[in-house]
Amino acid sequence: MYYRLSLLAEDRIEMPGPSHFIDANAAVLRLFETAEDNIVYEMVEKYVRDAFDTEDFELLVQNIQTFAKRSDQDEFERLMQLLTDEHWKTIQEKGFQALPAEATENAAAYWYLTNIMGAARPDRVQPKEALRIQFEVEGNGEDPLFTAEDTGRYGELYPFAVRALLDATAAEGEIGDYELTGPLVTYFEKLKESEKTSLASDEPFDFGSFGDDAYGVVFGAQVIQGPSENADGVETAIYEFIVEPNWLAAALKKECQTYAFSEFGE
Repeated sequence: MYYRLSLLAEDRIEMPGPSHFIDANAAVLRLFETAEDNIVYEMVEKYVRDAFDTEDFELLVQNIQTFAKRSDQDEFERLMQLLTDEHWKTIQEKGFQALPAEATENAAAYWYLTNIMGAARPDRVQPKEALRIQFEVEGNGEDPLFTAEDTGRYGELYPFAVRALLDATAAEGEIGDYELTGPLVTYFEKLKESEKTSLASDEPFDFGSFGDDAYGVVFGAQVIQGPSENADGVETAIYEFIVEPNWLAAALKKECQTYAFSEFGE
């Protein structure tokens, strides 16, 4: 019925690795596409011509950082305000967890932008770290493990990651022996217009109904090693999740169980 999680690695990062670059590129460009009257394009291209004519994330970063280095303080702050829907000061002072619910879906893009700018102008922007976590996931013999096709913005890996992180920070024994608590529970229960601050661990929760929010809470979700059978004939895979540390209620356990995605809505 359940999947088993084994924690393989955990470290703090300011930018994701190349396996996340396609998602990062799309997220940053989406901020520019939705900003007010395309003013932001003109602001950047005042200092670097054809700044956005690239699908190379590293080149896009260089172009945006050129603006960061050459712009004056007022231009810089105005761009950041426009790109974050006026949430820039909230992010700097309180972090991404303090964003209002309607802005949470863009949190990953805000994180990329913050650290792109922070790398170029640390005097203006304080970079913010996220946790990069790798789990080996052991299947249950019934539900298929996730493949690369499940990792898109509305793929199943993001809501699975939310539930997995809840179990990985709360687990004490088997599922059902403990409750799920902490900032993630409180946040998603408020979305349901519920005031609960804890959930029974042996009850599925359909985080897939809140796809945008799952995508905003988890900055990145990738299949590092696709499903394959181990020496014992059990299907396993390795997934990497990137999340703001403040969303986690406690330290990650080395071993725990979690629900298969297909069971969330039962």
